[in-house]
Amino acid sequence: MEQEALVNSVLTIALFSVVAYSLLISMGLVSYIIYKPKKGSRRAEEVEIVIVSKADHRVKNSLLESIRYHVKKYGRIIVVVDEGAPLIDMIRKIKGVELVIVPSKYRRDLVGKGRALQYFVDCCVNPDKWYVFIDDDNLILDDSFLYEIPVYDKEGYVAAERYPRPKAGFKYYCFCYGLD
Repeated sequence: MEQEALVNSVLTIALFSVVAYSLLISMGLVSYIIYKPKKGSRRAEEVEIVIVSKADHRVKNSLLESIRYHVKKYGRIIVVVDEGAPLIDMIRKIKGVELVIVPSKYRRDLVGKGRALQYFVDCCVNPDKWYVFIDDDNLILDDSFLYEIPVYDKEGYVAAERYPRPKAGFKYYCFCYGLD
């Protein structure tokens, strides 16, 4: 009897999990199909690409690949790192890179990339520009978001976070947040 009750409980939980997972997948698929961002005919010009990185040797290869790719594609980028990051000297030598160094004494109550982003917002943001923040291992493969910015800017938006969409990349798949 107890074994039968246990089996029934496990089956009920498994069935509930399958139904819940199927519901979430269905909702995501419907949203993916239905939602289309507004696009204008004009490409945004006042856009800066910002890479936020810990700039240590563990991310060196992906960081360098991302920097070189985006400098070649956009002409210049901004890289935000913490004071004392091991790769600062190397990044400083790359043409087309504006290096922003977060002082070690800045807002120690914040941690990681959130701290770096807050510093950048506090010290470096120009209200007449849009900033695209990416990780040190991301590549922007598609410029379509540049046609969306003027539409949302005109509507009074000051920030945007795009929904994740699977994008073709160098691996089987990757999710690019904020970069359709």
